[in-house]
Amino acid sequence: MIPRFAGLALLTATLLATAQTTPPLPRELFQPWVHSYEEDREGNQVFRPRGYKMPPSRGRDGFEIQKNGKFLLLAAGPTDRSESHEGHWDREGSSSIQVKFPNPANNRHFEILEVTSQLLRIRPLTNRNR
Repeated sequence: MIPRFAGLALLTATLLATAQTTPPLPRELFQPWVHSYEEDREGNQVFRPRGYKMPPSRGRDGFEIQKNGKFLLLAAGPTDRSESHEGHWDREGSSSIQVKFPNPANNRHFEILEVTSQLLRIRPLTNRNR
C-alpha cells in the first residue's frame, strides 16, 4: 500500500514531468497575423504579420494570439471594415491550438506547421466543439 502523501508526490512528479516535455510555443507566434490566402497550398493556410506588404485585397481575415490566453479574431465585416471577436485559446499537444468563442460558429482548431517572425503556416483541423 502506498502512503497517501507518497501517492500525491508521485502524481505531482508525473504532472511536472509531462509539463516539462512540451516545449513552449515560439515567441514569434504572439503577434497579429493577416491571412495571405494567395500563398495557401494543399489545405494549409499562410498568415503574415500585420504590416507585411501583400497584394491589394478586398478585406483580409486575421487573428492575434496573446500569451494571456486571449484570442482576437479579426474578420472583414459587411462594409469591409475589420470586426473583432474575442475568444480564448488552449494548447493541445505540442503544436495544436483550440480556440473557443461565445458564438461557437467562430470556434477554431488548428495545427501550427511553421512559425517565424514573418510567416505562420497552419493546418485547420475539424472544429470539434462547434
